[in-house]
Amino acid sequence: MKYMEQGYAKSGIITASHVAVVIPVFNAEQWVARAIESVLEQGYSNLTVIAVDDGSTDHSADVIRDFLNRVELLKGPNCGACHARNRGFRFACEQGAKYVFFLDSDDYHEGEVIAGSVAAAEQNNADVVISNLYVEQPEGHRTLRHNHNQGVTPEQVFKRWWGGELVNPSCVMWSTTFLQDIGIWDETLTAGQDLELHLRAMIAQPKLVKNDNGMALYTKDNAASISRTRNPNTINSHYTARKILIELARDTKFEKFTPLMYPSLYFLARSAFELKQLALGRRIVMFLQKEGYRDHPGTFLHSWVASTIGLENKVFLWKRKT
Repeated sequence: MKYMEQGYAKSGIITASHVAVVIPVFNAEQWVARAIESVLEQGYSNLTVIAVDDGSTDHSADVIRDFLNRVELLKGPNCGACHARNRGFRFACEQGAKYVFFLDSDDYHEGEVIAGSVAAAEQNNADVVISNLYVEQPEGHRTLRHNHNQGVTPEQVFKRWWGGELVNPSCVMWSTTFLQDIGIWDETLTAGQDLELHLRAMIAQPKLVKNDNGMALYTKDNAASISRTRNPNTINSHYTARKILIELARDTKFEKFTPLMYPSLYFLARSAFELKQLALGRRIVMFLQKEGYRDHPGTFLHSWVASTIGLENKVFLWKRKT
């Protein structure tokens, strides 16, 4: 077994802990084989790979069936990625998994991410393990997404998220018991789900460690990805996710970091006004005002005009000129 060959037996893991990898799939026939292969090729022995086909209308299910001797396929109607992840998670728990990854179908692993994460978790009795994460462009260029190192704390993850050091489901291994305790993916959200779950988890103060073995690749191959879509539903979900976190952080050590969310909320309000979603934009602005935030980030001209006549009126005037 590869994890024994690379020295993981020294950690005291004589029998490999049961790990599940849940892969939510929707119209991903171009990428899902790569995701599955990247998990199976790691050679981790006690592994359950669960592909949850969320009502795909392409040939995703046919691609997955090529792996059926090694992959569990769960099929159902299109109910969203969070529903698919939660369904896969419940199945993983039924199978007795101690740890779980959520690997999006257009992302993948390189190297022994699973074995390294298990070793880190077992050595430190950890609830959450973060591995190295790179963003991969369609032409193959890679950029390190975060600089979390050994000794990383939940507070650091929460704070650094707003500076661009985001984590992604593909690079996080969860203790199933910890995830059951804090609650799983919020199925009411159509966007911002990663943000909501990962930072809600940090507020719960998990035992957090870093795995330096292998890497997770967050790809930009899928132009239809929800994370790159801006419409009233996604704007409202991003707003809701941030509002949940701000309220959860009150009276905790994380409250001092919540102002870092305000600029992103401001730009959500701006996007809502640009899409003529006036009620949504006003709701976000009112929330910011209640929080005491009255800045107008952006160019000097934008800041001056918006502070004079208000963000909504500024966007309306700009739209008329264009």
